[in-house]
Amino acid sequence: MAAPAPDPRALLTIVLAEGGLSAADRADLRRAVQSARARKPAVAFEVTAILAPDAADSGPGAAAVARAITEEGVAARRIRLAARPEPGASGREIRVYVE
Repeated sequence: MAAPAPDPRALLTIVLAEGGLSAADRADLRRAVQSARARKPAVAFEVTAILAPDAADSGPGAAAVARAITEEGVAARRIRLAARPEPGASGREIRVYVE
């Protein structure tokens, strides 16, 4: 199956490596979060795991990205976790949206 198409509404799309968030992923996330907060200080984020339709669970990926966002100074109450099935998904794609 083909991989899901990128979502142009996403602030950032991260495809997690086996070990989780890489240093490059963290740097990209840091820049994206800082940029969003500069535009709107009280910004909220949605962190969405993109899953295969038959996935049993979302794994730790979205939670790891949410933790990294809190490490940038965003209050946990401003971060919502979600999961969405998409055909062809690998289960390692995480999308960060600004709400």
